Amino acid sequence: MTRSWKVRGTALAVSAALLAGALPGAGAVTTTVTGTGALTLTVGSPYLTANGLSRLIDAEGTTPVVKSPGYTMLPLRGVVEAMGGTLAWNAATRQITITFGGQTEVLTIGSTAATVSGVYTQLATAPELTSDGRTLVHIRALEQFTGVSCSWNGAAEQVGVTYPIYTTVVDEEGPEGDTLMILTNETGEEIDSVKWAANDGGSWSSNVLPCAVLGDDETEYIWLDLDGDPEISLKVTYADGSSETYTDIDLTDVDEAFSISIQDDGDWDDLDDEDVPEMESKLKVAIENRSDFDKIAELYLYPAGEDYDDYDDLIDEEHDESTLDEDDGLSFTLTTDDEPLWELYIVYDDDDETDAVIEDISLVGAEDEVTIVITDEDEAYRVLDDNTVDPDDSETVTARLYNDLGSEYTITYLYASLADESDWEDLLSDELEDGDYLTETFDLSDGSEWDFKLKVEDEDGDTDTLYYYGVDCDDADDDWPYLYFTLDSDDEEDWYFE
Repeated sequence: MTRSWKVRGTALAVSAALLAGALPGAGAVTTTVTGTGALTLTVGSPYLTANGLSRLIDAEGTTPVVKSPGYTMLPLRGVVEAMGGTLAWNAATRQITITFGGQTEVLTIGSTAATVSGVYTQLATAPELTSDGRTLVHIRALEQFTGVSCSWNGAAEQVGVTYPIYTTVVDEEGPEGDTLMILTNETGEEIDSVKWAANDGGSWSSNVLPCAVLGDDETEYIWLDLDGDPEISLKVTYADGSSETYTDIDLTDVDEAFSISIQDDGDWDDLDDEDVPEMESKLKVAIENRSDFDKIAELYLYPAGEDYDDYDDLIDEEHDESTLDEDDGLSFTLTTDDEPLWELYIVYDDDDETDAVIEDISLVGAEDEVTIVITDEDEAYRVLDDNTVDPDDSETVTARLYNDLGSEYTITYLYASLADESDWEDLLSDELEDGDYLTETFDLSDGSEWDFKLKVEDEDGDTDTLYYYGVDCDDADDDWPYLYFTLDSDDEEDWYFE
């Protein structure tokens, strides 16, 4: 009997990016002047007129004032925001940062020194704070921005501000980072290579097809690092050596995943935005050594980005031999925790102890079983839902032992023995609550019938022992079956395979 293995910014920053052309995740941004705006403010009045409409300058009722010897000071935030700009206040440095039209002006309370997009300039008078914390600035400070001008009407004690109106245009982009392509082959031919390139003239990638051959009407899950490319092309090579190119695949509406079905005429259907599928929490995994190296001495499978040292050596834990020879394999149960990408760390049994890391092994799409085939020191492909997974080619059956006794029963101990031998082995490392299961592989070479002994505890804390005699593993099919432990209506023990 073999054991199963369980793997264990601020508003200013956003606006500045919008005006300067770097809004994350939204594509390149450009600004265009599409008109001219006008503001009118009156000394002593809390209102301004913006393009013909009257409104409060700010919620606090701040008003423009005239400061000796005749400097007109405007409420800064209300005016800047009425123009379409943004303002941020740094209390520690007592600095104001204004962003407008792709330019940034930094002012300091009590200082006439300022910078505009990093260039030093001198103000006529220093900005100041009102008693309630509002910033007042001389009208000429706004003229540091390109296209802004201020005028003074002494008779009416009014300030006029004209400024350019900017319109932002976002160039469309595709998804950022790792994106899942759910590719369905409808070409009528077998595909053995898929490469991709950005439509802006980028070079073709290496082969991104994780499996050896993608058959007709089969679907593959392929991770691409698109890095915002709005359109891509695919180059598909068939098993007979011919190839076909699919161009202008628009990804601007794609988020984390998209599905595409390709045909033999270079066309495709069903380019749809999708969610990344959730994986089964447990998978039966087989790993086969088909590499050019004869033997593998150490083998680790772990989530991408983590340290292999935190996980068990599969050859020590799951294989009867000290090495995984060429054309040999092992199998185990993996708890995925919905991790989409995995890595293999390999140490080969040679004089140099050659090691290798195979990255970005996608387990997305696997429902029950998956085979990972190591083809050389830096490549692997996997076969999804291969229900004949048994690389050791021994007389075994792998079953999931399922607690179907009812919600009031928890299995605290679970023992198994060949029928009538009473050589009990404890299979359970933790309690098995209702609806949970563990996975175990049974060697049938000495007999197909097994006895099981369970210790159960009900919700009141009472315990009992249940026996299941003569469970015939020959009743199991080849599809990695469940063995259900149940109670019938007469409170007699029962079991069955499904």
